[in-house]
This record gives sequence, structure tokens and C-alpha cells, in this order.
Amino acid sequence: MNSAQIHVLFNHFPIIGTIIGIAVVAYGLFRHENKILDTGLVIWIAMAVLSVPAKFSGEGAEELVEPYGVSHDLIEAHEDAGAIAYYGVMVLAWTAVAVLVLRRRGNSLARPLALAAFVMSLVASFLLYRAGSSGGAIRHPEIHGGKPVPADGVQTEPGGGEHDGDGEEDEHH
Repeated sequence: MNSAQIHVLFNHFPIIGTIIGIAVVAYGLFRHENKILDTGLVIWIAMAVLSVPAKFSGEGAEELVEPYGVSHDLIEAHEDAGAIAYYGVMVLAWTAVAVLVLRRRGNSLARPLALAAFVMSLVASFLLYRAGSSGGAIRHPEIHGGKPVPADGVQTEPGGGEHDGDGEEDEHH
């Protein structure tokens, strides 16, 4: 696998997994079910671990797609959003570790910290959404109002004509 494939493979886990963790932690907090709460906290920790290959494969992925004319500005926006999201997930994971340690020690600060972690998870989820959305814009311009370009570079117009992305219809004999 190359860097771009690794990047695409791993960047989806933290986005989806953090949302799953939100649901699990919310249920655990609401129902005062510590085992369920712990499960959600571990999910967040696991998503931080899975975000490491996503972050560190990004530079290699950039090098692979730039020769294909991918906008450097889009890549930089994604890189910035990804870095912020990465650090947000890391803070969330370390907070989850702290909650687990405090809970094991019977410390009364565990629940308030778990509530704070829940709020952090909402922020982290939003940051992950921004990173994912900006990454999608690199290869899915339709996300932000642009037209998607097929892999062969030829778009079919609604009237059946084709063009190669230069705005002019191509002739076919």
C-alpha cells in the first residue's frame, strides 16, 4: 500500500469511531453504567491510536497526488484541519485515560472529568468533520459545489456531449 491508500484507509476510523464513542459514553453517563462508560472511553483512546497512521501518512499522500494537479490550497487547508483534529483527538484520548485511572482509584473527580470529556468529544467530532470534509474536497469537489471529475478526466454533459474539463465540448466522429 502507498501513503495515499494508507491515509484514506485510516482517516475514516477516527471520524466514525469518535461518534460511536459519543453515543456509548452518553449512554454510560446517563444510565450511570460504568462498564459502558469505560467502553466508550476505550473507543476514544482507540480512535486516537488509529489517527496516528492517518496523520503521518498525509505528507506522503500529498506527494503522490500533487503531480495530478490537485489544488495545493485544498491540500494545505486539509493538512491544517487534520492537524487540529489530530491534536483534538489526542487531548480527548488522554482525558479518557485520566477518567479511567481516576475511576479505578475511586476518585470523585472521575464523573465530572467524564462529563468534560464528553463535551470535548463533541468538539473533537466537529474538528474531525472539518478535516474529513476538507479532505473530501480534494477528490470530491461536489462536496463544496464543484463538479466531480471522473478518473478518465472526461465529463458527460446532460445533453450527451462530452468535454475534457476545459469548458468546450469535444467533437466525436
